[in-house]
Amino acid sequence: MPDRRDRILELIPRYDKKELAMAGTERQRELRKRRHRTKKLANLHKKCEKANKTEKAAIVHKLRRLSPGAEQLIQAWKLA
Repeated sequence: MPDRRDRILELIPRYDKKELAMAGTERQRELRKRRHRTKKLANLHKKCEKANKTEKAAIVHKLRRLSPGAEQLIQAWKLA
């Protein structure tokens, strides 16, 4: 016979991994987003060095969408 805990767990909906990845305190979520953004910026900077004009335009678009300080990065990376 299932105990009370098992019956309660059956009532709880199952979540996909993306929803569980955002669990935790607000500060933890902010730090996780910041680390992810830092990794993405590093990848974009690597691609920027080898990119042609059209690829650089795409990188600029991604930077503006990704980071609030995008204009400063664009100037620092000499994309404008």
